[in-house]
Amino acid sequence: MKYTTALLALVASASAIDLYLHGNNDCGGSELRCNNRNPNTCCGTNASTPYRSVAVRGIPSGWSLQGRGYDQGNCNRLQTISGNNGNLWICNRSNNFFYTGVGYNFVSRKRNGVDVPVGVVAKDVKEECQRPDALVLEDGTEYDLTSLNEENFDSLVTIGFNASSSADIPEHFQSLQIN
Repeated sequence: MKYTTALLALVASASAIDLYLHGNNDCGGSELRCNNRNPNTCCGTNASTPYRSVAVRGIPSGWSLQGRGYDQGNCNRLQTISGNNGNLWICNRSNNFFYTGVGYNFVSRKRNGVDVPVGVVAKDVKEECQRPDALVLEDGTEYDLTSLNEENFDSLVTIGFNASSSADIPEHFQSLQIN
């Protein structure tokens, strides 16, 4: 069982599964992106920005995953779980709450040699939470968030949530623009 878990983590790290916190309820709008994340990790923020949907993208064909959405800061409280059902991405929409974190896991059909229904998640998984890597504005402009301290991170994320283009971002953050 430990070998299988390690193998799945290695395979996942070789693929580019990205996690997203979106500004609108249809996995669009301004977004925070978490690049190349492993299963059973969390990508989240304590910023007070109202993210209405979360997404898992880059799922390889034939993989069975569950996307998870959290609220109350980072990945403190699980709110939604959705399977990809053969699709290459997952979108979890909110129902009158705001997301603060997103993660994913592999769907296992066996546990200790016994068949387990699809959708059952191991209860003892403690997720590591990491900050998003990039802010992407509605016009596609991207900003690298990895070098920012917590205060500047929260400031840029809040400004970026309300920005429609790079012209709306203060000059002192323009050096972080990726494209």
